[in-house]
Amino acid sequence: MLMKMSEASHSVGDMEATQGFSTASEAVATLATVLDELVPGLPMPSSHRERLELIARLREISGRVSALTSVWLAEADELGSAKIVMGTSTTDWLTRKGKADPKEAAGLLHSGRDLAGAPQLRSAALDGTVTPQQMRGIRKTLKELPAEFTAAQLAKATDSLVGKAATMTPRELGMQARAITTEVAPEQLPSREAELRALEQQRKRAVQRRRLSMVRDGDGSWLIDGSLPVLEGEKLRKLIAGYAASEQSKLKARNEQDHRTWEQRNADALVALIDNHGAAAPLPGLIGDKPRIVVLMNEQDLHDRAEQAGLLANGEQIDPGTLRRLCCDAEITPVVLDGNSVPIDVGDSHRTVTPEIRLALSVRDGGCRFPGCDAPDEACQAHHAEPWRNQRHTSVATCVLLCPTHHAMVEPKRFWDDAAPDQWQVVMDDGQPRFIPPRGLRECEAQPGAPPARAG
Repeated sequence: MLMKMSEASHSVGDMEATQGFSTASEAVATLATVLDELVPGLPMPSSHRERLELIARLREISGRVSALTSVWLAEADELGSAKIVMGTSTTDWLTRKGKADPKEAAGLLHSGRDLAGAPQLRSAALDGTVTPQQMRGIRKTLKELPAEFTAAQLAKATDSLVGKAATMTPRELGMQARAITTEVAPEQLPSREAELRALEQQRKRAVQRRRLSMVRDGDGSWLIDGSLPVLEGEKLRKLIAGYAASEQSKLKARNEQDHRTWEQRNADALVALIDNHGAAAPLPGLIGDKPRIVVLMNEQDLHDRAEQAGLLANGEQIDPGTLRRLCCDAEITPVVLDGNSVPIDVGDSHRTVTPEIRLALSVRDGGCRFPGCDAPDEACQAHHAEPWRNQRHTSVATCVLLCPTHHAMVEPKRFWDDAAPDQWQVVMDDGQPRFIPPRGLRECEAQPGAPPARAG
């Protein structure tokens, strides 16, 4: 049955509009028929591996159908189908007939238009090479490339990003503008002076756009909306993330499930921050220390009165003026980097991770280093790659940041009855963590057609 479904999805994904409405209609009808047969009563396979493979396949098919829907929606909009048939706009028709909210309808149409103008990305989306989420990341990077890029350079950049999709998360794909420019057209990288001028102007625009509004919604709530410059926004984000992580840790310690959404956790964290401020309570600890903003720069630039741009730990650049003001009003914590921008050890005689070591891990790892995970720095714990009980010292070179879920997956079991557990392992290789999958996963990925594992 799954083979029939896969064949149907391939036929739908490979069709061109020029083949005629009747062929497309038959393909969609076949897909709907297969789903009707698949959904109600077919039992899941008994094999765990086969079960996971089927779910992964269904996700791929779902992504291809979503891409095809966007492409066809954009074509229908250009032809004016909704206006001719229903006398309304495409998004209004999708909102009513397709049961979509206006934001979702506009997003689908926008995605389809983008794909229509990018044949390479369109093909990759329709054949399942990239997911809809990865497409958004790729489009973000493409829009941030220099305006001087030629059509040939944009095509090369798109090919490169599609190739990276096999090993990168959507968020990572959306942060590749500088790397792609360096790869495709290094001569178009801005000069230092131009980059600094652009950052200064960006800061001025961000300050002018700053705003905060609170409006009663008439149903017992306040609607909050606003905009902050990147540095100030990062401070607020860190505070909220610290409160949210602290509350999650408390729930986990009590073995309680957290059923809140990400937005609800943030809202609760903001309320806790306000309550603590009113009670003059101390701020909760965040990754072993109070919330702080880490700015990366080399030592010479600091001695040169911070004339160079600074780099926040999340990769966002800040202008020299803001950096100088930050240096005047902040405690400077030195983090010494080697030639490869890897923090050098700042301690090697403690069992627990000191605040200095934790800060260095934040600089090196930036968040959970487990393959495919994009959990932020503040949600992570420091893991000893080599257990302390094996007489290893605690240092940057022996630790790695992991979110609680993946920390539990790699933490070695101290005792077992038979053979050692088949689980993920992490080892340090020249100052960087390297993740080794369980034997079963390695065997699965060794099979022909299996997707490559993402490097840690």
